[in-house]
Order: sequence, then structure tokens, then C-alpha cells
Amino acid sequence: MTKFARWSNGSRGPQTFPNDMDEKNPTIYLARHGETAWSLTGQHTGLTDLPLTEHGERNARNLGVRLRGLTFAKVFTSPLQRAART
Repeated sequence: MTKFARWSNGSRGPQTFPNDMDEKNPTIYLARHGETAWSLTGQHTGLTDLPLTEHGERNARNLGVRLRGLTFAKVFTSPLQRAART
């Protein structure tokens, strides 16, 4: 049986659902880029290619741990380093 993982608020691990959801309701994961120096000050970064702060790098690694083991049909990201690193 194919299973899809979904995260609940505060969840430490994935919850699984039966495959009757796969064709009708695909699961979509969205992640915002990690912290940059400008996001700390509330500045809009736009197309400025800023690196992640150390805190942003740490959050990106934690996201990787949470998503480990999942299979994705498609992954889309901005070419800017803050998004690609996240």
C-alpha cells in the first residue's frame, strides 16, 4: 500500500494515510527559504541573492531531517542561493 506522509502542527514525525488519497488529493509540501540577514531586519530581499545565516542553515538541515525518506514526484526551487540551500 502506498502511503503519503503529512505533518501536523507540533508533530515530531510523519503521519501516514492510505493510498486512496494519492490520485484525488496529492500531497504538496511548501517550504519558505531559511533566514537571511535581511529577513532578520524585515527587509524585502526580492532578487538580491543573499546567503542564509547560520540559523537559516541550521533550519534547512532540520527540514532535511524531517523530509528524509519521502519521495517527491517534482521539486521546484528558485535559483537564488537562499532557496536552493534550504
